[in-house]
Amino acid sequence: GTCMSEGQVMAGALGANLETVESRGVTQAEIDSFKANIDKAISDNNNQEKLKADLKKSTADLEASVGVISKSTSEFAKLVKMLIPQERWKEFGIVATR
Repeated sequence: GTCMSEGQVMAGALGANLETVESRGVTQAEIDSFKANIDKAISDNNNQEKLKADLKKSTADLEASVGVISKSTSEFAKLVKMLIPQERWKEFGIVATR
C-alpha cells in the first residue's frame, strides 16, 4: 500500500543522506531494520492477496457444490414423493405439507 511505498522512498532517502541523519542519532542499523520491516510488510501483503484469491475460489467451489446438492435433493424429493407413501416422507427429511 501507500505506507509501504512511502516507507521505501523514506528508507532510500535516509540511506542516501546517512551522514546528515547520523548527526541526529539515526544509524545504518536503524535504516536497515526499517527496510526489513517494509520488506516484511510487502511479503505479508502479497501473502494476504494470495489468500484472498484462494478464498474467493474456494467460496465459488463451495457454492457450486451446494448448488449441485440442492438440485439433487430436490430431484430425489420428487422421486420419493412419487414412490413412497406420505407417512414415510419424514424418513427422507421431507416435511409433508398440504
